[in-house]
Order: sequence, then structure tokens, then C-alpha cells
Amino acid sequence: MGKATTVTESDDLAAGAREFGIVLAPSSVAALIAYLDLLYEWNPYAGFTTITRRDAVRLHLLDSLALLPSIGAARRIVDLGSGGGLPGIPVALALADTAVTLVESKRRRCSFLREAVRQLNLVNRVQVIEADVKGELASLIGPQEAVVARAFVPPTELLGWAARLLANGGVVTLMSGGAGVGEAISSDAAAFGFVLGDSRTFQLPGGMELRTIATFRKRPVDCFT
Repeated sequence: MGKATTVTESDDLAAGAREFGIVLAPSSVAALIAYLDLLYEWNPYAGFTTITRRDAVRLHLLDSLALLPSIGAARRIVDLGSGGGLPGIPVALALADTAVTLVESKRRRCSFLREAVRQLNLVNRVQVIEADVKGELASLIGPQEAVVARAFVPPTELLGWAARLLANGGVVTLMSGGAGVGEAISSDAAAFGFVLGDSRTFQLPGGMELRTIATFRKRPVDCFT
């Protein structure tokens, strides 16, 4: 029964990713499902999620992979408030040439992240930093090309942190459950040196959940600060 469930999950994942224009290699699909296995193995101890495993492909993996079109060509990415590694680990597993930094403040969750990185053979390109996202991260990780995060702080607060981490032209992605998030905060974004790139609203494959992803690009300046 477990094997059949895994096959169904793999098919749903591959099909859902294709709806975003993403073609996952079989090895990537297998690694993403293995990541879910590990996440739910640790979940009783670390409290990562209340989402049932039956919905995890859609609400964890596809929800994370939906960011990829907005990330574009960025290959140095930081995931702020990573928790159980979402969206950072799925992004790293889908993009084999990407370096991802996972920033998380809770020690037990960082222990999980390091174990997941080890078991998923991501040690060479995914690092885990145990730190408060409100702290000075720029000196630890250097300028990044993209900042991603699931909705754990208000959008304007995330933009303020991202402004300190992004290289010129870098992007930050904001995800919400409704429409119009980009336009609603465009004036606030401008105060942090961002311009709205694009905003798209869609339903997650296989479900009715509505998502909007707005992409803000950091305006070029003379130097990174």
C-alpha cells in the first residue's frame, strides 16, 4: 500500500509541476518524495506542519515549486524562516545548479534541515544557518540573487530584510492566498528600493487553493549595501 501511494504522489508531483512549465527529472521527483518522507518522520517531534500527508504534494511541494517561474535565472537563493525547508529544499532539488541558504532560528528545526541536506545529497550546495532573520545576515551569506519565504511575516517586513540581502537586480517573491498583493504594497516596496516585476494568480494543481505570487526586483544602485 505504501509503495502504491508513493507512485501516486510521484505522478501527481510530476503532472502538477508540468502545469507550471517545469519538467522534473525522475531523480528529482524521487528526491522530493524522499524529502516529504523525512519531513513527516520528524514532524511529531518538530511540529513542522498540520497538513496531512495526503495533501502534502500539493500544499508543500507544488506550493514551493510554484515559485520557480518567478525566480527565473537566479542561482544564489536564500530561504528566510525556512522551518522544515519549505520552499528552499524543493527549490534546490528541482534546480540542480542552484546554491540555497536556509535560514532558521530554532535549533531543533536546524538539526532537521542539516539531516535533510545530508540525506538528500545537497551538502555541496545547500547550507543551513541558525540565525534570527532579523539579524545581520548579509555579512554571513553575501549578496543573493533571490529571496524566498513562505508567508511567515507581513510582506513589507520581508521586503525590508530582503533589501539588505539582495544584489542589484535581485528578486524577492511574495506569496499570498488572495489577489492583488503586488499592487497593494508597491508604494511600500519602492521605499525599500524595489519595483514590482510581475504578479500572477493561479490555483494549485489538483486543488482549489488560490495563490498569488508577486515578484519585486531590487533597483540597481552603485553598490550592494
